[in-house]
Amino acid sequence: MTDLRTEELDFVIPDSCIATQPASPRDSARLMVVPLDGSAVQHRVVRDLPDILFPNDTLVLNHTRVLPARFHTTRHDSGGGVEGLFLQEVNGRWQCFLKAGGRLTPGLKLDWFEGQHLVLDEPADEGWWVRPEPAGSPEGLLAAGGATPLPPYIRKARKDRAESFADATDRDWYQTVFGDGRAASVAAPTASLHLTPELLQQFNTLRVELEVGAGTFKPVTTDRLADHPMHTERCHVPRATLEALPQATRRIAVGTTALRTLESLPSPLPTEDWSAETDLLIMPGHTFRWADGLLTNFHLARSTLLALVASFTGIDRLRALYDEAVQEGYRFHSYGDAMLLLPGDHA
Repeated sequence: MTDLRTEELDFVIPDSCIATQPASPRDSARLMVVPLDGSAVQHRVVRDLPDILFPNDTLVLNHTRVLPARFHTTRHDSGGGVEGLFLQEVNGRWQCFLKAGGRLTPGLKLDWFEGQHLVLDEPADEGWWVRPEPAGSPEGLLAAGGATPLPPYIRKARKDRAESFADATDRDWYQTVFGDGRAASVAAPTASLHLTPELLQQFNTLRVELEVGAGTFKPVTTDRLADHPMHTERCHVPRATLEALPQATRRIAVGTTALRTLESLPSPLPTEDWSAETDLLIMPGHTFRWADGLLTNFHLARSTLLALVASFTGIDRLRALYDEAVQEGYRFHSYGDAMLLLPGDHA
């Protein structure tokens, strides 16, 4: 692995480049095509993928679904607002990030919706452990009382621009058209947001699932990337995918989550469905085993996602590509445009 300094992942993106809504239709998003042999970059759109990829290329898709994991409550004792983000459920308790104006203490009751409450148990390693009262599943309760977990930078950009969108609109936008896995992610596999049923019909596809956690947005604060405490996420690969992977001619991971799942697979490949937790940190110097290319969005500075993309291009070329994207007016981050990293033998 390269001893990458975190400061090498720094760059400046103008606020005007942050997308506050996706391209419409989805496949009209712009696409920077980056040949990994160093040849000239092309500026296309996502709907051009059938003309860019080979007919026998295989797209690897993360089929997870996004929970409406954000919620707003009020303190039962004072009526003060408490904003939360659901992270995971373990034995009936929920781990949540909580943001409040005052001090939070064990036993505090939060009023939620229609007689539903959350009671604070104890601090967690990150956030709090809380109990829903009456008890209920995260999927059911959040579907009724939650909101789309848009990243903070989108919410801030909307506020700065005085833009407002209904949560029902974001629930549709911030979900892939093909996701049929368990609703357990608190962030979308955003590269997949660009795909349409019509596009998918033109490619071979393989299924994986990775439950995207809030740690995907966690900035790197250590001086060296290798010292960053990487977050853990649950992933699952079905037997059919494991059997097809070795026969696939070129495997294009759609998104960093699909790629991390592939690269987390054990060797030799399992012969049955495989489930595990991964804390794999991919950085320059990584040798890819199961991904030949990557479709991905433009990522935040000082992020592990940026380091993953640099594993294909090298950090210097990636910085130059991001500079070019800014100059060309590409839209950045979760609702933004895309980059396609391809082996030199692209179509």
